[in-house]
Amino acid sequence: MEQNEDPHFYAYMVRCADETLYSGYTTNLSRRVAAHNSGNGAKYTRSRRPVKLVWVEQYSTKHEAMQREAALKKLKRAEKLRLLEQVRRCGVNEFIGGGGNAMELLDIVDKNGLPTGETVERELAHRNGIRHRTSHVWILRKQNNTIQVLLQKRSTNKDSYPGCYDISSAGHIPCGEDYLDSALRELQEELGIHATADELQYCGCRHIEFHGNFHGQSFWDNQVSNIYVLWRDWDKSQFQLQESEVESVLWIDWDTCLDMVKNNRAPHCIRVCELEMVFSSAGLL
Repeated sequence: MEQNEDPHFYAYMVRCADETLYSGYTTNLSRRVAAHNSGNGAKYTRSRRPVKLVWVEQYSTKHEAMQREAALKKLKRAEKLRLLEQVRRCGVNEFIGGGGNAMELLDIVDKNGLPTGETVERELAHRNGIRHRTSHVWILRKQNNTIQVLLQKRSTNKDSYPGCYDISSAGHIPCGEDYLDSALRELQEELGIHATADELQYCGCRHIEFHGNFHGQSFWDNQVSNIYVLWRDWDKSQFQLQESEVESVLWIDWDTCLDMVKNNRAPHCIRVCELEMVFSSAGLL
């Protein structure tokens, strides 16, 4: 078992490639998930790769974490699935857990977006400006010979930019997950889109840093983001919105969108440089 580099101990579950759920204990989540995926983790997961972290609980002692690991292992599959479903119904990211201290853990990354092997809670990352990763997907379509972009309107209970127009789909990348997997998962969770990796067109990478204040709390964002385009000609009624994250969606002509962002004609949290990156990659500039 890994040395305890921070004073925390974790019980966790991963979802395997065959959809089974494996429970374990660790002191370093990022390293442990990487070990599972390299074939150097548990014997059970070696033939069931890749695995994805889906549940985490943090404890202050090794004994508590190992007790919870044992309890998770005794649960039937249906009981484990109910645990995950309860979290999702509450509108919380599926990568946080229950019995210990609930959290959403992110990989700390270097300036190139590569995990350092350390993790941080999302709340602490935003409080202290710790660099982490996100994936951004812009959905485009051609309508009456005009390119349109889909914007989502953020839920009013979001911790940043509540009620503002934003990227079609975006999200933080949980520890142990990569950019593409996270992008595809967010598309499914936020909008009900089941896409494949080869449908995503890579546009580039951005380093974003922002200081602000939301809900009376200081917010310091420091992220490395991979940007993608997905072409999808859907009517608004076809999207299945995650109400805890997305209030509504809007198709808008790309030149109108660019004007809205440049001249702040509606509340938004979109960067002109990213829009221009997307439009250039799609051959629109």
